[in-house]
Amino acid sequence: MINSLSMLCPFEPEDKQALLEAPSLLTRRETLMTLIEFAMRGGGAEDALQ
Repeated sequence: MINSLSMLCPFEPEDKQALLEAPSLLTRRETLMTLIEFAMRGGGAEDALQ
């Protein structure tokens, strides 16, 4: 499920790359949840860095 959502969600290429490079499924899940939370708040990855 986590891998499928990672592929299907319309994230930026850099965000998808971070999901691909996650060293474990747990880390991928945490990264995915963070990206989804930012998307739901109307933010993007660049907003997370500020």
